[in-house]
Amino acid sequence: MHKKLLFFITIAAFAWNGCDVIDKNDRITEIEGVVPAKKILLLDFTDQSCVNCLKAAEEIKNLIGIYKDTLIAVSIHASDRKFPLVTEEGNKYEEYFKIEVHPTGIIDGIFSSEKPQLWGGIVLKRFQTETSFDLNLFVSYEETKRELNVTSQIKSLQNHSRAKLLLWVIEDKINGLQLMPDGKYINDYEHNHVFRAAINDTFGEAFTIEENEEKDIINKAYVLNNQWETDNISIVGFVYNTSTDEVLSVTEVKLKPENNEINE
Repeated sequence: MHKKLLFFITIAAFAWNGCDVIDKNDRITEIEGVVPAKKILLLDFTDQSCVNCLKAAEEIKNLIGIYKDTLIAVSIHASDRKFPLVTEEGNKYEEYFKIEVHPTGIIDGIFSSEKPQLWGGIVLKRFQTETSFDLNLFVSYEETKRELNVTSQIKSLQNHSRAKLLLWVIEDKINGLQLMPDGKYINDYEHNHVFRAAINDTFGEAFTIEENEEKDIINKAYVLNNQWETDNISIVGFVYNTSTDEVLSVTEVKLKPENNEINE
């Protein structure tokens, strides 16, 4: 990635009621008669001492309830305090994006807002953006070794020489520490969409691809931490433009396909 100015925009909130699934095998869900042109990546910068972040988590829950699998959320815990969910990589991402307050949402790498109530409008706007990439992830898992293998398959409608693919490990349903509105910490707050680790370097790996070319570009192995619950692990992969940070394509795959429910 290269550093860039993030745009702070104000968009009126949109209210939606229900959604219809085109087909259970389709990758894109129809929302109120509109078929999104691409899936959207929402990064929620947060920490376990942030009371206002509870509202952000609730907003993400509501948005996923509306947009289903067309919206992929990742909560990145960052802090100079050593909270359990903070990672070195998360702190690097926060520094890179110049995050000053929690919560802050980064939508598709190029839109930033500290107001969770605006995130849905930005996501809706991004649904209209066409993508030139089709990204698929194929994940296998060896239980005894706790080792996963990810193969990334990309098809492009254009030539690209300034792109990177980044693969992340995400965990849901983590019961842990959280500061509550009454000023007290609890130990059983459920954290979802939590960034755990980057599989292929902090900022991913560069690749080039020709117009209408389809290829497997990255095959990676990764051993999961013994403390992570494998039933709740997902792999998020996304392609982004290294000149602008714009996320061009994103997808999410459960480590164990039988656990394919969406966290709402």
